Amino acid sequence: MIFIAFFYDGSRGDERIPELTGFRSQIARFDLAGTFTFVSATICLLLTLSWGGTTYAWDNGRIIAPLTVAGVLFCSFVGVEYWRKDSAIIPLRLLRRRSIIAAIWFGICLGGVFFVRKFHRALHITSR
Repeated sequence: MIFIAFFYDGSRGDERIPELTGFRSQIARFDLAGTFTFVSATICLLLTLSWGGTTYAWDNGRIIAPLTVAGVLFCSFVGVEYWRKDSAIIPLRLLRRRSIIAAIWFGICLGGVFFVRKFHRALHITSR
């Protein structure tokens, strides 16, 4: 975050505008709300998935609460991204391109194949 704060120019590929290159204007263009909500939601989700079934039962309140918070934060992240428009972490205009959608779909399918194979192998080894 510190690296980004010092070296982010906020140009988005356009020519740099001289009056918008100050440190305060760069921080103002940086999407802190989107970053905070996304990181918080991801932390809650990962805590839930790592604790669930091992440390606590899946129906325990310590598992249900962070999972609910993660869902609310992910929904608020989408709202923040819609509100920030082109200054967002993930500008929603990118999701209108077929190539971006194809790349996302390819990544989901590739990850799915990897994890299905990994979990199948782990189940196969432990069931002997």
